[in-house]
Amino acid sequence: MEALSGSAFHIQRFSDSSAFAIPHAKSTANHSFALRITPTFAKTSSLRCASRVSALAPQVPGEADDEEDARFNNDNGVLSLVSDENLSVPEGNSDLKQSSEKDVDLATPPLVVSYGSATGGGTRAGLFRTPISGGVQSATSAHGLPRPALAVRNLMEQARFAHLCTVMSRMHHRREGYPFGSLVDFAPDPMGHPIFSFSPLAIHTRNLLADPRCTLVVQIPGWSGLSNARVTIFGDVYPLPEDQQEWAHKQYIAKHQQGPSQQWGNFYYFRMQNISDIYFIGGFGTVAWVDVKEYEALQPDKIAVDGGEQNLKELNATFSKPLRELLSKEAEVDDAALISIDSRGVDIRVRQGAQFNVQRISFEEGLSVETVEEAKKALWKLLDRGRILSGNLSAGGTGDNPQLTLSRSNHPWMKLYQQVYQLDSLFCHRLLAEIPDGDEMLPSPRASHSLNLVSGCLVLFGGGCEGGRHLDDTWVAYIGNDFRRTLKWKKTNSGIPSGRFGHCCVVIGNSLVLFGGINDHGVRKNDTWIGQVTIHGRRGITLSWRLLDVGSIAPPPRGAHAGCCIDNKKMLIHGGIGPSGVRLGDTWVLDLSNDLSTGTWKEIVTQPSPPSRSGHTLTHIGGAQTILFGGRGIGYDVLNDVWLLDASEGHWRWGQLLFELRSIPQGFSLPRVGHSANLIIGRRLLIYGGEDSNRHRKDDFWVLDISSITSVAMEPRNLHRNRGFRKMWRRLEAKAEKPNCRSFHGACVDDSGRYLYVYGGMVDGLVQPADPSGLRFDGESFVLELVLQS
Repeated sequence: MEALSGSAFHIQRFSDSSAFAIPHAKSTANHSFALRITPTFAKTSSLRCASRVSALAPQVPGEADDEEDARFNNDNGVLSLVSDENLSVPEGNSDLKQSSEKDVDLATPPLVVSYGSATGGGTRAGLFRTPISGGVQSATSAHGLPRPALAVRNLMEQARFAHLCTVMSRMHHRREGYPFGSLVDFAPDPMGHPIFSFSPLAIHTRNLLADPRCTLVVQIPGWSGLSNARVTIFGDVYPLPEDQQEWAHKQYIAKHQQGPSQQWGNFYYFRMQNISDIYFIGGFGTVAWVDVKEYEALQPDKIAVDGGEQNLKELNATFSKPLRELLSKEAEVDDAALISIDSRGVDIRVRQGAQFNVQRISFEEGLSVETVEEAKKALWKLLDRGRILSGNLSAGGTGDNPQLTLSRSNHPWMKLYQQVYQLDSLFCHRLLAEIPDGDEMLPSPRASHSLNLVSGCLVLFGGGCEGGRHLDDTWVAYIGNDFRRTLKWKKTNSGIPSGRFGHCCVVIGNSLVLFGGINDHGVRKNDTWIGQVTIHGRRGITLSWRLLDVGSIAPPPRGAHAGCCIDNKKMLIHGGIGPSGVRLGDTWVLDLSNDLSTGTWKEIVTQPSPPSRSGHTLTHIGGAQTILFGGRGIGYDVLNDVWLLDASEGHWRWGQLLFELRSIPQGFSLPRVGHSANLIIGRRLLIYGGEDSNRHRKDDFWVLDISSITSVAMEPRNLHRNRGFRKMWRRLEAKAEKPNCRSFHGACVDDSGRYLYVYGGMVDGLVQPADPSGLRFDGESFVLELVLQS
């Protein structure tokens, strides 16, 4: 193939009878022009592939105004370009290891037509700007989006076309200096630099030969207005040397597989050699200048590279209709289509009439997909668990997430959604316990212990029991997929960790993280432990505990605090009772990103924040959001307030969710302490038991529906009693073997969010501070199944 570099372009006059003649559009004389490409390889090493464009201007007065003319106003009519030695291009392959920006800056290409200087002879002009917003990182992380540099890499891989803006050259003297926009196709190379296939006849090609400065505007496929992601890339575009044309062809065809299988003789490959700046817009209010070197060093998500367009087509065939039905509300949604996918989630374009917006759906925490099949499983998992509700969507064009209302459909997942939406009861089943061979005991009745489900096993640790003793035993029972199986408790540890009650224990990955508690002598603890469950097949189950090294900084000792896991790598705690018996109101987060080998505690200080309390709950509800509910305050008053902790914008913020308590409908009694709160199917909280303001233990089940709140803005929000209150709270009917009234029990849910396991707690009678006769510790186990209506 004859390449642009290493050749000279001669525009010659042919007769009209020539088979190769291209008629001149505006010529008044009987002249025609055609482009003849003749290889004229340089023989010197300094310019071994120098490119020259020569123009033989027509000898007719007045014709130079035509934009198809090629007059350069040079003495010899030749425009010299930078040689291939000065270009930052790989030597015949795709191994790009150095920043092209550095290479081009050092090259200072000798352009005859100057730019960046009125006097001529200037080099690349500098770009001086101040970042408009630094909020893109936090804005994207709120909804599982890649960081900006990776978002740009993914966008460059998914898009096939872009708008190229060049500077009109001197050959168009009436338009010289104006920006000229054109639609072009492109393909990114391994460093993310775009490669183009240009015809020498195109105006943008001539402009680039005279002035390589340009911008490339790339937008997400499926454009739907200003809420879409797009990027503007500033750089310098040069023709590639002869020995790089074949390499560029392979890069280009790899993306444009429907294109020609062989290079065309009149098209040549150009590359944006130097990327000087990248300006990313992820939607309304989401903008940033992206670091070029970070962009060049990243590799795009595999799913964005491997058949991105085909993947979207396949996913839309399955999920477009369910998404449209799910998002239908009072005004019917006309269309919902996936327009972008990356390893952490998808973007969907929603249309109502002539109005468009873009919604973000993030996959499960910690999940990264690489193939379309993995993406399908991730989306079905979200749908089946009811996670694609308002809290799991981020609106690209508005501040509020959409409220979802029920639309009728025979689609299986929609039926499940209707069942979750109409959830009003649960089935209670008492679990029997079997004494394993060789053992003569079961876990003793207890309260203020921890109960977790990890690696298919229930793990029970510590707690208080009869006689005022604080237990130090660890018990494990395998559950697997049989949620009603007879429990075979096995004692795996004793003495490590030391005996305590009122601690908190959360699941992170396949491990347990335990913090604090109160021992036999009333001493509050602030140690942190890691527990690891191991299943040995027929040899049984073991659990090993080890003390975690957290350095010199740790929360003050405490018990009766609340805790949960966030981001699958952090532990969050709040409140509790400190060493002097005073209730605390501080918030701490433990970072365990170092594979649980070490940890780092950090206090989260923010205003406003929940008042001091103990015996309350913290529940992670997905993304960067956690719900706090209830507890006992400083004056021993039992609380019913709901607080939302949000870390979606890179910093932590508490906000209270308010609702009316005046004239509460009969049966509503929400203040409580010593209850349990677990995230169930449909992104709802199931609250069970506890003690109310009159110190009575409870046996009621309540669903707290966070998705009923139209906005999660950090502002107090009053919910009308007859609408918002009833929508936010729903009492469930307990059927069959309903557990006794209880408080300070242990509870956890299975992975599906449909089954709640309960063990122990304090049951029966009144709780009087100075009268222990009303207390009885329980040792029964229950599984509670949410009843989904058929």
